[in-house]
Amino acid sequence: DTDKTTYGAKLAYSDILGTPAKVSYSLANEDVDEDAIGERFATLERDGWLHEAQVEYAVPAGRGVSIVPGFQFSFSDLVGDANSYIGYEVKLGLRKFSSGYMFNLFAAIGLDDYDKTHPIFDKTREDISYSAFAVFTSSDLLGKKPLFSSLIAGYSHRDSNIGFLDADTFLGGLTIGYKF
Repeated sequence: DTDKTTYGAKLAYSDILGTPAKVSYSLANEDVDEDAIGERFATLERDGWLHEAQVEYAVPAGRGVSIVPGFQFSFSDLVGDANSYIGYEVKLGLRKFSSGYMFNLFAAIGLDDYDKTHPIFDKTREDISYSAFAVFTSSDLLGKKPLFSSLIAGYSHRDSNIGFLDADTFLGGLTIGYKF
């Protein structure tokens, strides 16, 4: 068994100087127990720090509608250099707010450039990622103000120059909540 523990913090600042700009920075530490591949190949160890900085700007596009372009820069400072990377991601979102619901749709494309040659595949890893994510929230479920619900759906595809590391991720969910 391999257990991974991640803990961190995120700072965000919105409405900068009265504009719809938002910046954020997050820092997380990952600790992988029983890291068999990291024990065999030191350059593949997965313990370390993850850094991520984002900027977004919501451009009004009508009543309750915003187009939200964004950019993210990330890097990992892991013990294993073959798993350490610098990443860039460009995002484009659509937000729709009304008195009864909220809708968010985001699409992104990103590039992760790894630091060292992978010891098993003898290549320096480079990943291109594509993702789309949607959230629809009803603020008064069944006509009851304190009840709300969110429907969540997402998809991500990672295309790596090391085919073994290609990945597709699907996610979905339904939440129901009560406001006190």
